[in-house]
Amino acid sequence: MEGESTLTYDGTTLKVNHTTNPILNLTSTNGGPYNTYLRMVGNDTELRGSNGNIEFFTGAADGTSSTERLRITSAGDLALGNTSAARGPIHIHRAASDCYFHMTNSTTGTTSGDGFTLHQGGVETIINNREAGNMRF
Repeated sequence: MEGESTLTYDGTTLKVNHTTNPILNLTSTNGGPYNTYLRMVGNDTELRGSNGNIEFFTGAADGTSSTERLRITSAGDLALGNTSAARGPIHIHRAASDCYFHMTNSTTGTTSGDGFTLHQGGVETIINNREAGNMRF
């Protein structure tokens, strides 16, 4: 990186300060090298992984009992609740018998009774326009 950089830690926050495009590079040599980059370019934030996937986990802070919730694959597919987008580019899976896809906008409002819902309940699929307007096919 060209320019002046500083790395500070105040007991709570680790900061990388750089005059242009600061990068935080995490490297693992365990089976690698593997790299993850967190980079700021202007007002944009980039997150890059060396294996091509970006994975998001929730759960315990130790990381060993966390569960993957979201994955963006190297092909740009989005898998939510699943580790691959089998019917890409977007695959939503819920490990229960009901799965909802709900869309709203500034006209409809934002509650569960607004907008449009696509519902997979067991083996049935329900399309629900929750507004007074037309549904066109």
